[in-house]
Amino acid sequence: MTDNSNVGALRLASDGSVDFQQPAEAGRFKVLMVDTLAGSGLFRMNVFADLGLSDKLVVMRDASGQHRLWVRNSGSEPASANTMLLVQTPRGSAATFTLANKDGKVDIGTYRYRLAANGNGQWSLVGAKAPPAPKPAPQPGPQPGPQPPQPPQPPQRQPEAPAPQPPAGRELSAAANAAVNTGGVGLASTLWYAESNA
Repeated sequence: MTDNSNVGALRLASDGSVDFQQPAEAGRFKVLMVDTLAGSGLFRMNVFADLGLSDKLVVMRDASGQHRLWVRNSGSEPASANTMLLVQTPRGSAATFTLANKDGKVDIGTYRYRLAANGNGQWSLVGAKAPPAPKPAPQPGPQPGPQPPQPPQPPQRQPEAPAPQPPAGRELSAAANAAVNTGGVGLASTLWYAESNA
């Protein structure tokens, strides 16, 4: 659709669509006015989020069916989250509209827009600050590989018990020493006597 248009009855098949041509100049958007809307179709529409302007679908008498809106931004990034009216239908009409963009939302600059109905037959793009992108999870560091097998260790040698020592000889008493020093070899009997009486 290249300009404003008026249609009596518009009935769209499931694969039918209406494409609003992108405006050649900023702010020059188009309005499609129909008497009745039925079926299930796709409307490709343009918005100028920075100025809060958009193409519009206006149904005058009766609207029914399940329709989708695919929205593209034709302007610069918005400085605020403007609300943009896309569809006007008679109050109480049975028509429903959903956003055909990925995940049912439109990200424009730092704002995220969703389609909302106000209960009076109006469907608008409503923006809010987009949540910050999640931080990437830290990557785990390298894991240590398997350790090489250790060579078997020789059994530790147990310290040997000290060899038994012969009992130390009895020390001579002072009297026996005196006998040895004075009597010499010939006084063995005296030594024995002196030792036994010590």
